Amino acid sequence: MTPHGFRTSIAAILDERRNISLDAIKYLLGHRNQENIHYYLRRDQRKINQLRQELTKIEEELDSSLHNDIMVKNNNVMNSLEEGSSIAKEVMFSSITEDVLIKLLESYPKLA
Repeated sequence: MTPHGFRTSIAAILDERRNISLDAIKYLLGHRNQENIHYYLRRDQRKINQLRQELTKIEEELDSSLHNDIMVKNNNVMNSLEEGSSIAKEVMFSSITEDVLIKLLESYPKLA
C-alpha cells in the first residue's frame, strides 16, 4: 500500500462505483490535465474487466456442469421408470426436476 496506490484506488472507486465526474476526481487528485486522470482510471478498469471476463467464464462453466449433471440424473430416472424398476428404490425425489415430474405423471397417471 502506497500513497500513490491509495490515490489510484480512490479515483477508481469514485469513478466506477460512485459515478463522480472526471472533473471532480481531477480536482481531488490535484491534476489540471485530463490525460493524467485517465492514467488512474484506465489501469484499474482493465484489471476489473479482465477479472469480470474470467469470473463470467467460470460462472458459465459451473452452470453448464450443473445443467449436465441434472440432465444425466433426469435421464437415469426416466430410464429406470421405463425398465419398470421400483420408484422408491431408484428415484431420489429431491433430485427430480419439475419437467421430470410432469413426464412421470403423464406416463403414470395413477401416481397422481
